[in-house]
Amino acid sequence: MNLIRVLFSATALLAALFSEQPSLAQQALTTRQETNLAAFAKLYGYVRYFHPSDEASSISWEQFANYGSLEVLQAGNTEELVNTLNRLFKPIAPAALAYSGREPALPSITPPAKKGYKPVAWQHEGVGISNEMNKNQIYSSRRINRPEAAVVSNGWSTVMQSINAEPYRNCEFRYSARLKVLSDYSGRAQLWFRVDNKKRNGFFDNMNDRPAVASQWATYTITGRINADADVLAFGIMALNPGKVLADDIKLEINKDGRWIAAPVANGDCEAYNGNLTPEKWYIGKEAEGFSMQADTTDVSSGKAAMALIFAPKMLQKGIAAPLFDGFPQPGEYARVALGGGVKAAVPLALYGTDAHTYPMGDSISLQQLKTALAITYKKGQTADLPGIRFADVIIAWNIFKHFFPYWEDASATPDQLLRQALQSAATDKTPAQFLVTLQKMMAPLNDGHIWVFMANMPQNYSVGAAFARADGKVAVSRLIGPSLEGRLAPGDVVTAIDNIPVETFVAQEVALMSGSAQVKDKRAMDRLLSGAPDTEVKLDILHNGIPKTVTATRNLTPQAYAAATRRAYPMGWMKPGVYYIDLDREPMDSIRRHIHEIAGARALICDLRGYPNFNHGLIPHLMTTKESRDWMFVPRFNRPDQQDMTFKGLGWNLAPEQPHIGGKVFFLTDGRAISYAESYLGYVQDEKLGTIIGGPTAGTNGNINQVDLPGGYFFAFTGMLVKNHDGSKHHLKGIVPQVPVTPTLAGLAAGKDEVLDKALELAEK
Repeated sequence: MNLIRVLFSATALLAALFSEQPSLAQQALTTRQETNLAAFAKLYGYVRYFHPSDEASSISWEQFANYGSLEVLQAGNTEELVNTLNRLFKPIAPAALAYSGREPALPSITPPAKKGYKPVAWQHEGVGISNEMNKNQIYSSRRINRPEAAVVSNGWSTVMQSINAEPYRNCEFRYSARLKVLSDYSGRAQLWFRVDNKKRNGFFDNMNDRPAVASQWATYTITGRINADADVLAFGIMALNPGKVLADDIKLEINKDGRWIAAPVANGDCEAYNGNLTPEKWYIGKEAEGFSMQADTTDVSSGKAAMALIFAPKMLQKGIAAPLFDGFPQPGEYARVALGGGVKAAVPLALYGTDAHTYPMGDSISLQQLKTALAITYKKGQTADLPGIRFADVIIAWNIFKHFFPYWEDASATPDQLLRQALQSAATDKTPAQFLVTLQKMMAPLNDGHIWVFMANMPQNYSVGAAFARADGKVAVSRLIGPSLEGRLAPGDVVTAIDNIPVETFVAQEVALMSGSAQVKDKRAMDRLLSGAPDTEVKLDILHNGIPKTVTATRNLTPQAYAAATRRAYPMGWMKPGVYYIDLDREPMDSIRRHIHEIAGARALICDLRGYPNFNHGLIPHLMTTKESRDWMFVPRFNRPDQQDMTFKGLGWNLAPEQPHIGGKVFFLTDGRAISYAESYLGYVQDEKLGTIIGGPTAGTNGNINQVDLPGGYFFAFTGMLVKNHDGSKHHLKGIVPQVPVTPTLAGLAAGKDEVLDKALELAEK
């Protein structure tokens, strides 16, 4: 039987199994199947990221993960697994070999005459993941001495319109549209809605955390509240990366006095267009090269026309890839690895190559047959209802972490444990939402606060009209939001149970799906404590002044409304004579710079950084007296798998003093909400001794993130570099620890106090 018949027969068999008998898609893996999948997953990573053949760089690795995982399920013993692995990998890695027992003779990788050949190998700084979210990132992957593949020029464009906001001030709104995305280049669509006034921007949401990627029509919505001083409502649709975005049934609805009414959206049904098929009343707000807007009468959600946002791909040709850094494997160096179940593999880490091809060349017919089989098994738009998509996502994500995650010493599980648990869970997941939990549980033990997992069409959770905090070791109400719970809850009330589940058990269930330090997980758990499906009810058992009480609350606050309501309201300026206050989460550097001489003249300066700075670290040089040039961020460099011989490229901000100098007392307020950029900021305060830090430990999560798309509409983020304190000591998980620790108390919450700010004001007066 030739290769193509073998490929097609296995694919057809599995297609029949998983389509005619859906229950098989949710069966627990046998020990044999788990071993097979784990072996395939490991060899997948060695070849994808470290074997430099031209053939391996020519396939869709997303398709290959899907197809290969289904193929190896059928191997009934070690011999069949070895044969299946070699059949899968030989077309793309002709010099690699899987085997059991003693290592056999390996295929030759030395050409008969070396003239004109150069060594070819992979180098990675972090790991280069090509998508729009990683544009202009510092991470890169390169096959040296090979012509770099043509890449697609990514970008984004918008269409928009705007209306007068005055009739809708201080009203709830919902902005929605039907969207569909057709793309081979990680294309996505995002609604956006912005509230403006003459002095500042108000509400803004662009669905950056929940983009539309599905290739079927679906409804997407942005909800929130229009600012009381709003002048203009601007809204539209973003198209990111090459592809085609279809939009229809675009609506804006306003809640006026408890009744939802339609606000004017010109040509919201997309039925009006001119003779050139240009939709009327919409205009292009940002136009990338190759972008166009036109009516589509062949693919609509309703009516006779939809709006099509078309972004034509532009291929950018690159030259010969030079090394990213000194040192790389030479031909003759192999990764000799145990794949499990008695199976091993030998994978060349370097090959010889001319300008035309790497040596040895694989069989072109077998490679084309493999590509055909991959395309048959995997189609764009497939979801995690299919087992191959679930296994592929686990394999792709796991290999990113296995080879490139810089904080394994702080993980609470081994790579092999994470892989096997995730594969078993993926086998029995029945829905895409269940599989989202599998991905979250796989990544949670990595203990990286930058790890987030998203799913296409992920529903927004709503909150109740209260915020919560940990005080005196208890979970307590920190403030009320709006009138819905007035008279029933009060700040300082202690929560003892949620829907009859003890509150600490409930928190532990939330934390089990989170990654990061203890302090960041606890802060996030407080924010998500009672969130859930919109307009559903939740029951709280509380202690009010020590007396047990039960309260039922409705989840009716959007995430945007919750964030807006819990934002600090202290204005920048003089809090007391001689004491100046800046909310670094809110104030941009331009605003601070306008008052810098006032600030420099203050007896004491309080900087609130219980969150994320608004691009205002330009304040730091005004606190400094000497120039600094320390490296405290470290991009890992990889030549070899399994993080062998990992080295680092050091980076820092290299700041120098600026005038006017701020010479008074300086206090920084912080807690576990301060993450990443905020910790870079506070690292200078701590290590350069620029002020006194008050509050709780920061998140212990710093460094540029990397973001990865997965089949089925998932994507995740993680920290791609190692970050330390300026003196070289550990930062990860520990965070910035305040010199003056202050945590909320039940009495303070009940009295409506901000105890961290109060401590700063007290110290400012001494």
